[in-house]
Amino acid sequence: MSSRFAAIRLFCFFGVLISCAVAERLAPRRAPVAERGTRWAANLGLGALGSLLVWLLPVAAVEAAYRAEGLRFGLLNQTPIYFPLKFILSITLLDMLIYWQHRLFHGPRVLWRLHAVHHTDLDLDSSSGLRFHP
Repeated sequence: MSSRFAAIRLFCFFGVLISCAVAERLAPRRAPVAERGTRWAANLGLGALGSLLVWLLPVAAVEAAYRAEGLRFGLLNQTPIYFPLKFILSITLLDMLIYWQHRLFHGPRVLWRLHAVHHTDLDLDSSSGLRFHP
């Protein structure tokens, strides 16, 4: 991934995160239960730790995806499908896989213990989206 592309992704990520945080602050749906600063620090820390681990591990899914893209490997790369349909299919399949992965992590105790961090936030706001296991 080029450093320019990485910078654009990071800018977009923080732009959306800050925009959502401002909107939530201006028009909250309910009063917060926990202290906001502590929660945000914990959630940003979990997000940063997860991102760092994914970046450091050479067997990470992101690295595998970039390598597969470079090799033109993958089911949709092997089929002559019109690009807009390929795009819609890839987003739909990815979303379905993430959904089933999420369901899987609710099952076996060892996976649930790893995944529970995602469900233990006392308040739900834009920072909660950062609470993921690597």
